[in-house]
Amino acid sequence: MGLLKKGNSKLGNKIWTFSIPAIETCPKRSKMCEKACYTMKGPSMFKNVRTSRDVSYDASKSDTFIDDICGELSRKRGSVVVRIHVEGDFYSMDYIAKWVQIIERNQNHKFFMFTRQWRDRNFIPFIQYIDGLPNAEIFASTDEEIRELSEVPPSWMRVADIVNNWQEFEDGDYGSYIKCINQKVKDRLVEKGMSPGEASKKTISCSQCTYCFKPAGTFKRKTGVVFHIH
Repeated sequence: MGLLKKGNSKLGNKIWTFSIPAIETCPKRSKMCEKACYTMKGPSMFKNVRTSRDVSYDASKSDTFIDDICGELSRKRGSVVVRIHVEGDFYSMDYIAKWVQIIERNQNHKFFMFTRQWRDRNFIPFIQYIDGLPNAEIFASTDEEIRELSEVPPSWMRVADIVNNWQEFEDGDYGSYIKCINQKVKDRLVEKGMSPGEASKKTISCSQCTYCFKPAGTFKRKTGVVFHIH
């Protein structure tokens, strides 16, 4: 089994992912972030998934990590999209530097990621460099708790925010943000009487939406995205 995994139904099978154990690799997480984290619920709690995350974490610390990921990408047919960290974050500067090299060496592939490491100024040069790469989209992950601390992402970053419900979105200042299409469609179907399980099968996947891995200018200056805890 490779380190890159095929995306689930929410992401779509055209997206590959790389994840490591969340919480322990997320030094700038908030309490709200922990509450919303995939690692605390659902399939992420399965033993085989946890083992896979541990294997990936060990691999990420290896001297061969860059070549291992690049080798896997070289065997993919055509251009693919990679989401870095469905779970986990850039836990060290050495680690984020490895991903910089991977992204640079794979210009024919697209990468997107969400990080809270913008809160650590030591990571800003790496994040800004990734932000400038033509085949990468990096979002500053934030939430109400972080905003209350008056911490604001760099102005040049796209932002991914978390709310408890869509009413918070409607009441907030989100003029340049969109609601996650996946969640918006699911919520609309549930409101019409469909069960959450059935609604999940009819949502628009990330592969279909493309918002998070296409340049912001593609979407008429909509630079941010909002998710709600579910």
